[in-house]
Amino acid sequence: VGVVNDVTAHYASVLSLLHPDASVSAKIQSVNQIGTLIWDGKNARYAQLKDIPQHIPVEVGDTIVTSGYSDIFPKDILIGVVSKVGMVPHSSFLEINVKLATNFNNVNTVYLIRDIYSDEINKLKDNFKDE
Repeated sequence: VGVVNDVTAHYASVLSLLHPDASVSAKIQSVNQIGTLIWDGKNARYAQLKDIPQHIPVEVGDTIVTSGYSDIFPKDILIGVVSKVGMVPHSSFLEINVKLATNFNNVNTVYLIRDIYSDEINKLKDNFKDE
């Protein structure tokens, strides 16, 4: 449903996918094409997949999953399915609506995933920056 921003002993603050500043690296599973998933603020059941070139074959019903190109989300977590595909006027990219697998209108319980390797990964990244 989003990204944990901060935690205390008993609570967590989460930036929801349904926030104007949120974006997720997502993949069209059938063609292994990466794009960016954002929410346009209109309908909590749908998000938009951006940065997909017009030559990529995308069909209604295609599965959208996390790409794994993020430090936050592991790859292949279901995000939703393509509900509409169109052309962006005066652009070489597609306009893709995604029906989200999570119904944000009635979320009651969420599970937090702790990446037990994050410290190790961050150490490698810090060492790389120092070089």
